[in-house]
Amino acid sequence: MLQVYTGDGKGKTSAAIGAATRALGRGWRVLLIQFFKPEPSGEIQVLACFAPLLEIIRSQVPHPLFSKEQKETVQTKLKEEWQSMLSRIERGTWDMLILDEMNVVLTGAFLTWEEVSPLLRFLPEKEIIFTGRGIIPPLERKADLITEMVERKHPYERGLPGREGIEY
Repeated sequence: MLQVYTGDGKGKTSAAIGAATRALGRGWRVLLIQFFKPEPSGEIQVLACFAPLLEIIRSQVPHPLFSKEQKETVQTKLKEEWQSMLSRIERGTWDMLILDEMNVVLTGAFLTWEEVSPLLRFLPEKEIIFTGRGIIPPLERKADLITEMVERKHPYERGLPGREGIEY
C-alpha cells in the first residue's frame, strides 16, 4: 500500500514513525530515509534502538531555504545521494519504506517523479510511505491513502520556537 502524509499541519513524520513502530513491533524490517532534516529528532534517536530491523538513512543535503546553497547545487547533490539510496532500496530487504519529506523533494523539483516512481514496483507486497508538505498529481493518483494534516493553531504563531522533545 502507498500512504501519503501531507499538509501544513504538524504530525506528518510522527504519523509515519507511528506506522514504523507498529511494523517493528510485528517484526517487520523498516527502511527510513529522511531528507532535509539537519538534526536527528528524539523519535529517530529512539527508533535507532530497533536496529537491525530498522535502518535509517539521512540525507546530508540541506534545503536551500535553510542554507546558503543554490537550488541547483542542492538538486545536483540530492540526485547523487538518491542514486546511493536507490541502490539500498532496490535490494528490497525491507517490509516498509518511509521516505520522510519526499513530498518536499518532489514539489520542489529536486527529484522528478520519473526518478522516484520506479520504486513503486515493490507495491503491493511492501508498504511505502511518503511524508512532507505538498503532493504532486501523479503521487496523488497512485496513493492508496492520503492524510492531510491541517494547521488550525500552533505555538509558532505566538513566536514560540520548536521545543526539544515535542517538535524534534
